[in-house]
Amino acid sequence: MRPNIHTYGWLNCLFICLVATAAINPLTAQDSPLRVYMYLDYFKTDDSQYLQAELKYREDGGFKQLKGVEVVFTMTADTSIIDLGKKTTTADGLARLDLSEVAIVADTLGITQYEASFEGNESYKSSSKDIEVGVVNISMQTEEVDSIRRLNIMATKQVGGNSLVVEDLDIKIGIERLFGLLTLSEVSTDEDGLVQFDFPIDLPGDALGNINVIAMTDDDDDFGTVKTRTKVGWGKPVYYHANEAPRTLWSRDAPLWIIITVLFLFLVVWYHYFLAVNHLIKIRKL
Repeated sequence: MRPNIHTYGWLNCLFICLVATAAINPLTAQDSPLRVYMYLDYFKTDDSQYLQAELKYREDGGFKQLKGVEVVFTMTADTSIIDLGKKTTTADGLARLDLSEVAIVADTLGITQYEASFEGNESYKSSSKDIEVGVVNISMQTEEVDSIRRLNIMATKQVGGNSLVVEDLDIKIGIERLFGLLTLSEVSTDEDGLVQFDFPIDLPGDALGNINVIAMTDDDDDFGTVKTRTKVGWGKPVYYHANEAPRTLWSRDAPLWIIITVLFLFLVVWYHYFLAVNHLIKIRKL
């Protein structure tokens, strides 16, 4: 059977069109500004208060941090709009604005609206995000009654110059560890804005038995992330000799069970490599 020349011609044209489309699409995508996703959070600790904006864009099927761009922060209460300043995003796509020296303006309900905006450029589209935040104060007191060690946590907010208790506020209680927070309990304040928590008696501390206790809201819808800490001597003292560092995940010497597991996995992998090579040699000799 003779080949159909017209069929080959159509196939060649279709192939050329597909190649041209694949070459043009990336150029078109690069000419169009990418969409920017912005996130805005409020943080308050015992000694700091700040806003943090995070900027991302989507490219090649995944999200990447947008660095080196300017973010404008403003504060609004009722009809007052106050410019708080500009910050440039870091390599992590974060722009942080310190509020410690800012006179916070709130409405009659004690609410302040914050906004972060990015005006965009030739490569990225503009984006903005706003949040409404009320300022809550979390205080923590300790007491010991007989053998019971107790935390008394109080949550209050300022509204129109008056201090009001905050009820049904979710609070996370934990202790500081090397790589984060070890959560002990998640509780809610009662109608008096109070939480009482009986502290465990078997937690390890430092050489003096000290433990840093944290009480915090975790990205609350009304108050953001608010954290307070206190140091108590309620832990079990843990002593380490200078030449006897503990084998832990965060120390230089890994636990023995991890070392044994890794060595076993390596032996299994190399055993199968040896079997494969051995079979190839036998096949070649046939």
